[in-house]
Amino acid sequence: MTKRGGLVRTTLLLLPVQVIFRAGEALLPLLLAYWFGRSHATDVYNFAWAVFLFAGSLVFSAYHDSALVPILAEAKLKEPASVNRICGSLLAYTWLIGGGLALLVAAFASGWFRLRYDGADFRLAIMMVPAFALQLMFMSTKTFFAATLSAHHAFVPYPVASAAGVLTTLLFIWWSKASLGLLSVAVATLLGEAVASLILATVAIRYFGILPRTHPLQTGAGAPLRATRGVGGRRRRGHAGEPRRRPTHGGPRGDGGRGDPASLFQRRLVAAHLDLAGHVLVGLARPPG
Repeated sequence: MTKRGGLVRTTLLLLPVQVIFRAGEALLPLLLAYWFGRSHATDVYNFAWAVFLFAGSLVFSAYHDSALVPILAEAKLKEPASVNRICGSLLAYTWLIGGGLALLVAAFASGWFRLRYDGADFRLAIMMVPAFALQLMFMSTKTFFAATLSAHHAFVPYPVASAAGVLTTLLFIWWSKASLGLLSVAVATLLGEAVASLILATVAIRYFGILPRTHPLQTGAGAPLRATRGVGGRRRRGHAGEPRRRPTHGGPRGDGGRGDPASLFQRRLVAAHLDLAGHVLVGLARPPG
């Protein structure tokens, strides 16, 4: 099949899935208005979710706009053994930064809700905080695996997982709204993000072999990768008659094509981290409105 035919087929395959996903997203606020109407409780929910959504946008939106996808695509082509380590490092940073941000926002929101609300409104707002904080973690995990799958040219799992998450959210709200009230919305959205994250992680690990790791690269039967070192740790010599390449940068051994093959991707990984941090700073510096 030609590249054009493959592109057309992928587009036609994504279209109905995207329509279902977007329709579910558009249907959610309409159903919330139908089920709960307008009240102080709905205002509390909307404000509480807006606080956490702002914080979450600093984390999960960075993967959509960052250089992660082309970096992983290049790593997959040039050094496939480094992909899982890069993914493991990024996922660890995602959970570390996302978890810290979730705790920070939860503490800030709890104090702000204490000043803003009282009585039943405060109890509702404070009960939503744990669900929204956990939702940030699942949201960042979902977007991480979505970006990783995109680097492997797998574009269908994300809208499918998101549609499953929206469906889970709607079904749980419908089932529990009588007993939990508006608190069911916070719990339902948490469950929806958890389902979407689990689907994407399962697809990435089971079908694409994306298993995030943080230990050193391994090849063969678990032996450390020594692409440029011989027995005893000495530098491997070239074939007879092959000119020796002088190091160009990267320390005593340099990197100019003869150093550790993962060092290139380590530098690109640092660049990816800086890129993610840049998006956070831009989001903080952007004026409101």
